[in-house]
Amino acid sequence: MPLLPALPLAGSAPGLWALAGAAVALALPPLLSHCIHPYLHMTHAQALGAAPKATAWLLRRRYFRAMARSHYMHHRYVAVNFNLLLGGDVLRGCHRMPDEKDLLAMRRLGLPVG
Repeated sequence: MPLLPALPLAGSAPGLWALAGAAVALALPPLLSHCIHPYLHMTHAQALGAAPKATAWLLRRRYFRAMARSHYMHHRYVAVNFNLLLGGDVLRGCHRMPDEKDLLAMRRLGLPVG
């Protein structure tokens, strides 16, 4: 929903290319929440088996493995790592990297750590 009111603003001043760029940028968070987030609550192997082929391909990429680690940290420490777009929490000042204890816990749960 945050996409809808922002689109007319993005297209009114700078033009069509700005509108297209804004549409892509604003569509990513809800798209990731809807299409990727459910698989972040599974082991990596389960997610790869349950996801459609295109989503499973994405889940194998380094970015999405990093997203799974970051999302795990959000559930372990609820005041950090809210964004599914990596880097967003760094900008907001609420990012936390996993320490060795966190990495060990992730390995036990079958989450990608490397």
